[in-house]
Amino acid sequence: KYAESNFTILGINMDTPKGFSKVKGYLSSNGIVFENVADPSGEYIQQFNGQSIPYALLIDKSGNIVYRQTGYLPGDEIKLEQKIKEVLGVK
Repeated sequence: KYAESNFTILGINMDTPKGFSKVKGYLSSNGIVFENVADPSGEYIQQFNGQSIPYALLIDKSGNIVYRQTGYLPGDEIKLEQKIKEVLGVK
């Protein structure tokens, strides 16, 4: 949706390699297209001080974390999209 604004999504999955292949298949079969990498040791979530999953970070062009969200409740995607728009400067 925001690709023209140079917005990129990176998914980091903590499943085992077997579980990760199922996730990739699910994403593909549902037309969800974004980079997704495996991190079964949890190295990345630890690096970014995550306490539990799901864990979302919004990082600006300068590499600053401008928004963090732990967990998920219905409607959180609306709040996250608003933050994305703010960072990108789109309406």
